[in-house]
Amino acid sequence: MKVKYIWNDSFTSNEFEKEINEFIKGKSIVDIKFQPARGGAGIPMLFALVMYEEVEDE
Repeated sequence: MKVKYIWNDSFTSNEFEKEINEFIKGKSIVDIKFQPARGGAGIPMLFALVMYEEVEDE
């Protein structure tokens, strides 16, 4: 199993969803953990931890 941590303070929720969806294409997803938070300057941030396995070609 592998993990990928995705975050950004400039994404809108739609852009954040697109970023995650683009990353998970072609991968077998085990789980996704999501958390909204505030950065050091109080800036809203979105975080996602994606747990996945690479899909092997058959």
